[in-house]
Amino acid sequence: MVLNALQRDKEINLENQLKELEIANNKREYGTTWKIINRISNKTEKNQNRVRRLDGSIPAKQEDLIEDWRKYFDKLLNNPNIKPTGTYPNPNADLADIITTYITREEVVLA
Repeated sequence: MVLNALQRDKEINLENQLKELEIANNKREYGTTWKIINRISNKTEKNQNRVRRLDGSIPAKQEDLIEDWRKYFDKLLNNPNIKPTGTYPNPNADLADIITTYITREEVVLA
């Protein structure tokens, strides 16, 4: 009999929370909506470690993570496996008469 009463109380509590959830959602109070969802699902902790270190471990401090990011981007942007070709195609002959010096006042007036 006590178990039935406990079960009934849990169901009533859940129904009340679902009503709260619906009201908050209809009012577009999304922060409240998520708080109720987390309370219903018993999720009270936030996952603080979303990013892991390069070796897969959880960083002890932010400086470790920053150092790993520096190493990662250094390797990405300065990849030693990419060899420069050193050869560039010759420019199109039709483009040879384009003036590449500073724009003059006369050119601006003509335009």
